[in-house]
Amino acid sequence: MFSGVLACSLNLCVFWAYVVWLRSHQTDMLWWKGRDEFELVSNFLTGFAVFAVAIGKGREAVAGLVFFAAVTGYLIWVVGHVGVL
Repeated sequence: MFSGVLACSLNLCVFWAYVVWLRSHQTDMLWWKGRDEFELVSNFLTGFAVFAVAIGKGREAVAGLVFFAAVTGYLIWVVGHVGVL
């Protein structure tokens, strides 16, 4: 369960690193290539967190919170596809 929490936290760090990177590469016309690389890492971390919840040992309440954190961590990347960032 701890590795799931760690993966969710790292996913959030990757997202904010992407926001900082995007701010510095805003004038570059190929900014979407960087987004794809960041999203690959994020998708792996989200999948790993869900997998850790499925096989991890711990309380059900904690597992539910980690699963919720993994899903919402994935949903923050939807904002990038909508075009807000």
